[in-house]
Amino acid sequence: MFRTASAFAVAALLCAPAMAQTLTPGQYRGVTQYTGLIDPEGLCGGVAGLAVGQLTTTIATVAGLGSTWTSTIANANPTPSTPYGVGWINCSFAAMPTVSSFSPVSVGTATEYVATPATPQTTSCFASNGTPYQLGSSNGTSNGESQTNTMTILPTNGLDSGFKVTTTNTTVTVNSNVLCFLSTDALYLLSN
Repeated sequence: MFRTASAFAVAALLCAPAMAQTLTPGQYRGVTQYTGLIDPEGLCGGVAGLAVGQLTTTIATVAGLGSTWTSTIANANPTPSTPYGVGWINCSFAAMPTVSSFSPVSVGTATEYVATPATPQTTSCFASNGTPYQLGSSNGTSNGESQTNTMTILPTNGLDSGFKVTTTNTTVTVNSNVLCFLSTDALYLLSN
C-alpha cells in the first residue's frame, strides 16, 4: 500500500507545472520582431524609425520565474536616418509570472507552459539617445486598444532553457504621453 501511495504522489508532482518546467537563471540571447504598429501621429515610425518586420537582438538577464528581469537591446532601430533613432535600449521588466501561473499546453508531442499576467505590466527603458520611456502591456484594454501579453516556457531537453514573450498593442509612453502601440514577438534562449 505504501508503494502505491508513493507512486501516485510522485506522478502528481511530476505532472504539476511547478515540477515539470522551470526557467534557468542566467543570461539569454534574444531576438524580437515587431509584428504590429498603430502610430496615428507617425512618431514611432516616421520619427523613431520603428516598422513592422524589424528585428532586434538582445541579451536578457533572468533571475527566474517570479522575479524581475532586464535586457539590453541592440540595433533597436535599424533605420539610422530617422531623427530619434537609437542604437541600443536598456529595459527593466516587471516580474515574470510565478511557476503556479503557468498552464501546460500540448504542441505535438511536446508541452509548453503558458501564462498571461492578470495585471498591467510596466517596463522602464532608457535609450542610447538619452530618452527614458515606458512600455505598458496587459491582457485588457489601454487607451481604447485591446492588449495581450503572454509568456511561454518552451519545451526543454533537460539541458537548455528558453521562453518567448508575445505582446499585442503595447503602449510606448514618453513623459506620460502615449506615442504609439507596438506589437512584438520575442524568443529567448539560455546562453550561459
